[in-house]
Amino acid sequence: MTQTVFEKMKTAISVLKLDFTTEEFATFVDDQELSEEAIEAVQTVFSYISEKKQQTTVQTLLKLSRLPKKAPKTFENFDFSLLKSRDLDRIRALPSLGAVYSHRNLAFIGPPGTGKTHLAMPAASMECGPTSLRLPSCVTALRPQDAWGKRIPTSRA
Repeated sequence: MTQTVFEKMKTAISVLKLDFTTEEFATFVDDQELSEEAIEAVQTVFSYISEKKQQTTVQTLLKLSRLPKKAPKTFENFDFSLLKSRDLDRIRALPSLGAVYSHRNLAFIGPPGTGKTHLAMPAASMECGPTSLRLPSCVTALRPQDAWGKRIPTSRA
């Protein structure tokens, strides 16, 4: 079902929250003796402005929501082919999380922009879930065990 020009104007006016009714628009059209093309042009302008306002509102709400704008960092979207290292095999084995499960420390060392954070984030989220590493349950799970299977407490300085 297609909308008439006046129905489209009513929608645009309500989106723009104008103090203007379609009856007033019809009166204006009669007083000015506007042609069909002129009426359609006015309606097109109002529709464009209302669409632009809706898009701006959505963009503003997205900014205020503080949702991440980038895709989450995962092992799948990391380009291992760009790496040049003598420990390349160990870096490529990171997705298995063998070092984490064997309770060995991982140290990501290198100049800025080489992917240290990109590799550390998915390793942490795979072990602890999408929550923060500051949660006590995750920190406890990552703590090494002593010979009797109990967790070794961390020292407090």
